Amino acid sequence: MKKRKKRTPLRLKGYLTVYLTLLLSLLLAVVMVLTGGVRRNTMRTETELAMDTAGQSALAEYHQELFRQYDLFFIDTSYGSVNPGAAALGEHIRHYANKNLQDTSFLDCRMSQVSVYDMAVATDDGGSVLEHQIIGYMEDYLGIDGIRKLLSSYYEARPEELKTEERIKERDDNERRLDSEPTPVKRTKKTRKNHETGETEEYIEEEEVPIENPADYVNNSRNKGVLNLVVEEPEKLSNVKVPLEQYV
Repeated sequence: MKKRKKRTPLRLKGYLTVYLTLLLSLLLAVVMVLTGGVRRNTMRTETELAMDTAGQSALAEYHQELFRQYDLFFIDTSYGSVNPGAAALGEHIRHYANKNLQDTSFLDCRMSQVSVYDMAVATDDGGSVLEHQIIGYMEDYLGIDGIRKLLSSYYEARPEELKTEERIKERDDNERRLDSEPTPVKRTKKTRKNHETGETEEYIEEEEVPIENPADYVNNSRNKGVLNLVVEEPEKLSNVKVPLEQYV
């Protein structure tokens, strides 16, 4: 007589199917959440990189002639038109950003609008933006930082010789002392012929030697101004003036 195989009740199979379905639903939900987070973070990173590149590209459109003549970096927000403004700058940034995002079709990310809320122009705060750029260029071009370090070392090494008030007082005392000193006399031995005796005799000739103060030349040059030091004939310069009230 054959033995009958023991079969699993149909009710147990139904329980396992429901359990696996619920488990797979939870797993799929977790996977979808993780996938969405990865996609969202990837879009954020791509957008930040695209905006940074777009900003650098917009700044690279500095005015070529202004840089060539004056070594200044400024953007002409009119871009050759008659209407300058932040809107044109924002449009250029949006254009460059979308150029960098055009190969991200999987993310389907594009910028529809870019708003520039704040920007600094050359005339802000009495021209401080322009002044800051000029000072930065001159410090780098002339090596001002190195000169400052040398002066700092000199100050620390010999501070007693850098007191301006004491030096001025010492200069004035020396000038008064020179003025009070008697004029030096130069004595020269010479010969002459005595007409009465017909003989040659020697005599001493005295001549006053004026004392020249070398600081007088420096003081006179300082009083004349810088123009006389750099131009040989200042009177030949043009007298035409620029009407400053018509300019920034």
